[in-house]
Amino acid sequence: GADVVRFHSEVPLADVPESLNHHLGTQRIEDLQMRDGATVEKARRAKNRATKGLLRISKAIESDGPRLFELYEKTLERHRGSLRYGVDYFRAIAPIATLVARDDQRICGFVSFASLRGRACYLHGAHDPIAKGLYPSDQLFYQMITTAKSVGETCFDFLPSPPGQESLIRYKQAWGSEAGTFVASDDEIHHIRSKALSASRVLSKWLPRQVLARLVSYGRGRGI
Repeated sequence: GADVVRFHSEVPLADVPESLNHHLGTQRIEDLQMRDGATVEKARRAKNRATKGLLRISKAIESDGPRLFELYEKTLERHRGSLRYGVDYFRAIAPIATLVARDDQRICGFVSFASLRGRACYLHGAHDPIAKGLYPSDQLFYQMITTAKSVGETCFDFLPSPPGQESLIRYKQAWGSEAGTFVASDDEIHHIRSKALSASRVLSKWLPRQVLARLVSYGRGRGI
């Protein structure tokens, strides 16, 4: 029943027209096992803050899902991003792929990451601006990268950043990452509907957020 299948890779798919290959780029630590965190200033500072014990970093549990979604949603609002995942998604990944930072008992930040064949990938991250002075993102990123290295991963891929978020790219570079290739290739299964989907994506970028939200709500109500 799929109209389009999207493949993520370091290289374009050979049988996909170039117009359907989206060169997104990424930031990657290629030599993770050889990398000495003490040589990266961001990591060194995060480690020093962690020893002060102002925040508690731990694995998330399923019941943390709504709070993770809340932080994720508010982050998208601040950066005018598109909502792609719901509460159930964050409940599902909380116990298997997520670390949280707690200020007392309240979650003030999180990161989600996963691994496949020696390559660890950063998936999501968000923090509460109120706790910015405690540097939850720095401590979470430090623990995330350290964990990936400790289990033998050889590469840490931060994956593509949303368009227009240059500060996020610079933040990833501060952890010692370098630019790498990342391509999303669209294989059109149903040609007409795939073109309609592509057009709707372009249109959604121009619609006011309130109008787009109403259209999505209407479509869901009709089972679209």
